[in-house]
Amino acid sequence: MSPTTARPTGRRRRALATAAALSLALGATLASALSHAPAAQAAVPAPVALSAADQPTQWWYDAMGYAELHKYGTGKGITVAVIDEPIDPSVPELKGKLASVTTLCPNKAVATGTGAAADHATNVASLIVGTGRGNGGPGVRGIAPDATLRFYALGRGDNDVCNNSFDQTMAQTMDRAVKDGAKIISISLDGGFNQPLFIAALARAERAGVIVVSGTDDQGGVDYPALANGVVSVNFVDRHAKLDPLAAHGTKSAGLVDIAAPGTNMLMGSHRGGRWVSGTCACRGSSLATPLVAGGLAAVWSHFPQATGNQLLQMMVNTPGLTRGSASGGGSGWVYGFRRVGSGFPAVKQSGGGFGWGIFDPADMMYRQPAQFPDVNPVLEISNDDKVLPTWSQVTGKPLPGQGSTATATGTASATSGGAAAAPHSADGGGSPLVWVLGGVVIVLVAAGGVAMAVRRGRSRQAPAEEKALEGSSHGSGI
Repeated sequence: MSPTTARPTGRRRRALATAAALSLALGATLASALSHAPAAQAAVPAPVALSAADQPTQWWYDAMGYAELHKYGTGKGITVAVIDEPIDPSVPELKGKLASVTTLCPNKAVATGTGAAADHATNVASLIVGTGRGNGGPGVRGIAPDATLRFYALGRGDNDVCNNSFDQTMAQTMDRAVKDGAKIISISLDGGFNQPLFIAALARAERAGVIVVSGTDDQGGVDYPALANGVVSVNFVDRHAKLDPLAAHGTKSAGLVDIAAPGTNMLMGSHRGGRWVSGTCACRGSSLATPLVAGGLAAVWSHFPQATGNQLLQMMVNTPGLTRGSASGGGSGWVYGFRRVGSGFPAVKQSGGGFGWGIFDPADMMYRQPAQFPDVNPVLEISNDDKVLPTWSQVTGKPLPGQGSTATATGTASATSGGAAAAPHSADGGGSPLVWVLGGVVIVLVAAGGVAMAVRRGRSRQAPAEEKALEGSSHGSGI
């Protein structure tokens, strides 16, 4: 179908791709931006002139510390499944990098394409295993270049042939990915994934120890599958570590976002006249942040192959990027960043706003030890409420613990940063009270010396008043 045609079911690809086609010349400013988003998406803002500092680039490489990350892990031995629209495996960024390309959609669906309908999936996969080679422009380097990537298409670019059996096919695809050995599943699609067949398949994947990563809806909120219990919900930020205006914000995302990652002004590729041209997309959306988290986890997992998926996630939420600075709402203290810079990091709990536990920092996760973390999924709420799906019992196959259906877990809901080995440029530690002054809000917290078990706040609860004030005062940058 054409890239501007909305699915009747309302399911959407996550990357809004605000500038899906860029006219670029050496030293030129942003000239045009054409939406590849379906009509069901929010309207794309008109392109504006960007300062030199905000030109679309491949800025996330340095921000996330690719060079340091890849000293320790490149994803080798870890299988990542990507579920998306049809893909173009022939582009230089992906040539020879896909272990398999499959679709379970009926009616002669195709898994590959060489037009605009394949842009989304091609860029998503490139962020995980991209070669860095391009055609006519800079290619994309993957965050886990040696991971085994298995791709599963849902046929959206093939006249929606998957539509009438979408829920069944999505469930079958999840099961196939697990059977094929996926340790991480990345989904950059949203809308309508709360059907019983998908929820049951998701529960089976989580019970098997598979990490499932998905993103916010690029309309300021969170939808399924990111809304599902046990799924890592990913929001997106710009190069300044601030939430994108289209990212999930405030009370609409209260307790629903787990982590944030780069997703704004990402220089990538697109098909133009049936030909792939690298460096022609100023892409934007949680679709881009999602594979960076999935691939980053694969890179870390390859360094710690004995770790469980739950321990890896505990390590993730205990190790957000933090640095000293000024919050956008005023005041100074610890603010979100892409790397951990400094020492004596404070305890961090899941935010009531758009950052979740913070900004994903896989490079500094390499300096932690997964064995010190509990084998408990921090993004799985302990609840059998039918509004929290899949339920705890569906995932674990066990009755609720003695705390009751709304219990959070033994221990504290805070993710702490103590007890870690030090990175060359940072040191985790603590033990003394820390005073944060953000936007006039003074908060005293204790950076604990041990590691607490992080748990997800209730999916249906509102953020506490203190967290609402904090999110409002430090909108887009502070803790």
